[in-house]
Amino acid sequence: MERYQNEILKIFPCLTMLDMQPVVKVAGFDASAAKPSRVDETGPTTFDAQIGGPLMQGGVQDMTNAFLVKYFTLLDQDRAALADAYAPNATFSVSINTTVPVRARIGRFFLELPHQKQLNWEAWTPLSRNLTRIKNTGELAAQRLFTTPENIVKALQRIPQTKHDIANGGSKFLAESWIVSSVMAVDTLLVTVHGQFTELPAQGQRSFDRTLLLAPAPPNSRASQAGWEVVIVSEQLHIRNYSSHEAWTPGPITVQTEEDDKSTAPVPASVPASAPPAAGPLPTQAQQPVAVSAEPTPDAILASLPDVQRSLVIEFQRVTGLNVIWSGRCLEGNQWNPEAALANFNELRPQIPPEAFT
Repeated sequence: MERYQNEILKIFPCLTMLDMQPVVKVAGFDASAAKPSRVDETGPTTFDAQIGGPLMQGGVQDMTNAFLVKYFTLLDQDRAALADAYAPNATFSVSINTTVPVRARIGRFFLELPHQKQLNWEAWTPLSRNLTRIKNTGELAAQRLFTTPENIVKALQRIPQTKHDIANGGSKFLAESWIVSSVMAVDTLLVTVHGQFTELPAQGQRSFDRTLLLAPAPPNSRASQAGWEVVIVSEQLHIRNYSSHEAWTPGPITVQTEEDDKSTAPVPASVPASAPPAAGPLPTQAQQPVAVSAEPTPDAILASLPDVQRSLVIEFQRVTGLNVIWSGRCLEGNQWNPEAALANFNELRPQIPPEAFT
């Protein structure tokens, strides 16, 4: 545990409490000054603490599992029938994160899973209430918070068709639930679900996180008559690029570093003149473009792209000043979503090397 505390203090040198225990610092020890250089520091490959199993309060597991299986089955097959699962004053919101996670880059999911390139964010973006990514925050935040069962079902029907294999998914899903008191007049159940689904018709994989607040269904209500023991009072759905289920697999927590990301990035031996630029998220200083032989000219790259993608690259060049190759990488790394690519560019702008610009 001492090594664990020291590692945390290197990142947060002013920390006084850690895991509900006071931090005892050795006299004269300066965590920030004591941090060795990147060249000399190998560091641990795993954290001292391990991932445990899901948190499921006693007495609610069967109810939670039955609710989730029924909910996801109807979500995939008959969304209109979900109206009975929501309380009359229920709220629902969607948030999307188009950034490609480090875990996904290391796993090369976008490149190696067969249908990931068929996915896009067009159907999700108009629903997203991600306040860090939308303009006119106040107005859109109000518009994209859906209330009443009817409006919530209409919102659900706007998103692409899905397939959640929750009954047979096993470790691909993680559900946790516990009783929360004093939120309403009755005890409520807070449920979180992490997992993945297949988006149709593209057949690509996405990851999701769902947070639901459930309350007992009133006797003789529509929900009760439809067989729901509990109803949804509040729900938040978060959609992100697929990053596998290994994040919650019980066992050691593997440390991910920039070097892991760099060492597993695709390195093309050469780029044919007829091929578009290599895919990937907007590179940082730890992800410099690889020097290749027979590099195609910008005109050749643009000529090899479909009309829509060519137009996006040209416009992205104009807005950001990036060259053709880096514009193409940024757009393709963000699944050709120009808003997400521009947000990714602005986030990493200070780290982009000068040679990336025209």
